[in-house]
Amino acid sequence: MLRSLLTWFLLLGSGLLLSACCVNNTCLCQDGADDDVFLRFNLDPANKGFTAREVDTILIVRRPKDPRSTIRPDTIVIGRALANVAEPIAIGPGRPFSRSGVRFTQFIYNLSFLHSEKRFVVDPIAVESRPVDESACCTCSRNQKKVVVVNNVQYDAHDPTNEDKPVYITLNKE
Repeated sequence: MLRSLLTWFLLLGSGLLLSACCVNNTCLCQDGADDDVFLRFNLDPANKGFTAREVDTILIVRRPKDPRSTIRPDTIVIGRALANVAEPIAIGPGRPFSRSGVRFTQFIYNLSFLHSEKRFVVDPIAVESRPVDESACCTCSRNQKKVVVVNNVQYDAHDPTNEDKPVYITLNKE
C-alpha cells in the first residue's frame, strides 16, 4: 500500500512540475492562419473582373468529400460593405466555418454570389507541414506545400519565402 501511494505521489509531482514548466513557456508560433487559403476577386470589370456589387454577398457551401460521412453540408453567407469587397475570403481550419472534427481539406467548397451567375468550386486543398520548433510544451510548424484547385485550375498557395505569409489567389469573372 505504501509503495503504490508513493508511486502516485511521484507521478502527481512529475505532472505538476511539467505543467508548471509549460505555464511559463510562451508559444510564439504565429501560425494561426498558415493553413488558410486566401481568395480574392478581381475587381476590374475591364480586365475579366467583377463589379464590387457582384461580390458583396458570397454564399459558401461546404460538403464532405466522403459520401459516407455523417457530417451534413454546411452553408454560410458573407455579406460585405462595398468598401470591403477587396478583402480576401479565407478558407481554413476555423474560417469561415467553425471546426467540425474533420480537417478542412476533407471538404468541397462551392462559392456563389447573390449578384452574379459565376460559381467557383474549391477542391482539392492540399496542405503539408513540418515541425520547425519543438519543445515539451510547444510545437510550431511551417508549411512545405499548399496547393488549391479552383474550377479545375491548380494554384500554388505556398509562401515562396517559407515564412507562411498569405498568398492570395485572385479569381476572375471570366
